[in-house]
Amino acid sequence: MDTNMLHYVGLYLRYAKEKALFPWCCRDGGEDLDQEGMDEAARELERIDSTRRAKERESLRVGFGVVKIASEHDIALCYGPISHLELLVGRVRGKAVVDAAEEGVPDRMWSRLDEREIRDRVSAEEMQDTAGRIAEIGEWLEELGLADRTAIRRDLADTIELACEIVGGVYLEVGDSIVYASAILAGAEILFTGDGPMRSTVNRVHNPSDGGSAAEVMRFRAIRERLRHRVAVDPTSGDPLFPRAHTVSAGGTVNPELV
Repeated sequence: MDTNMLHYVGLYLRYAKEKALFPWCCRDGGEDLDQEGMDEAARELERIDSTRRAKERESLRVGFGVVKIASEHDIALCYGPISHLELLVGRVRGKAVVDAAEEGVPDRMWSRLDEREIRDRVSAEEMQDTAGRIAEIGEWLEELGLADRTAIRRDLADTIELACEIVGGVYLEVGDSIVYASAILAGAEILFTGDGPMRSTVNRVHNPSDGGSAAEVMRFRAIRERLRHRVAVDPTSGDPLFPRAHTVSAGGTVNPELV
């Protein structure tokens, strides 16, 4: 999962745990109970007031969709360290923004919300609490049997080197390139992402011949070959596993469809 999908899944799992919804309600209960739990969770999400909490409901529905798909297709979920870090930084910054908003700071002061300002507005205890809440996502995935415990753990330097190779051939933003590199090194078959351009890029590396001009096909074939040589211990041993990328909508639609 990329960072957005990790956020959605974590948001849904916390909500579902508080309300005893799928998948918490029906562990080891068989397929019939799983389906009943999924149906009840979907109905519960529809009851959220969409006039006041439209974005929250949409995020919860995406998270529910990923967990549901993972359960139905026996997909083990994992995420890279960069996603854990991005969630932590984003949530701590968000706490500082809320604190500043409650204070009623004027417009020009928002440009001064730098690292020191954030540190002054968020206590060490709040930061530790936030870190703990993020760590719970991985713990919950393992508890629910949805985590990939066998994902390859590679040195951070390997991940950064591969991310640089990716950016050097087909541009992705820093965080996205590290997420993609982590997925390749973990041997992931699927990358769930909330980012349309990233999905397109990842899928073109997976299958360079899938659409585009002749020049684009040649470019993606070249970057695939470069990545293959970078990842493979023995470049003659065949391709590493390049994942397919999929987005999940609030309605549960997977694009492209899983095969």
